[in-house]
Amino acid sequence: MKLRPKPSSAVIRGEIRAKMSCVLSSVNSPILDGYEIFHNHVRPCLGLDGRTLAELAGIKVEGENKLLTIIQNARLQKVVTDKK
Repeated sequence: MKLRPKPSSAVIRGEIRAKMSCVLSSVNSPILDGYEIFHNHVRPCLGLDGRTLAELAGIKVEGENKLLTIIQNARLQKVVTDKK
């Protein structure tokens, strides 16, 4: 059996964007950015024993609902940035 090297995250992002570009009007769509965040920070990977790619990189998202936590933190960051 011949083993292939695992593709990098940049390759995976490119493949996802290429597949979705036929459905979406723009390759730089917020939908793709949201899916990338979901894929890296929320979705557990079976090959990583249920951990996310972000956890593998040492990034921890606290809270029961990781996606909601990310959205709330992004909103909080935007409010702080807008006040400066």
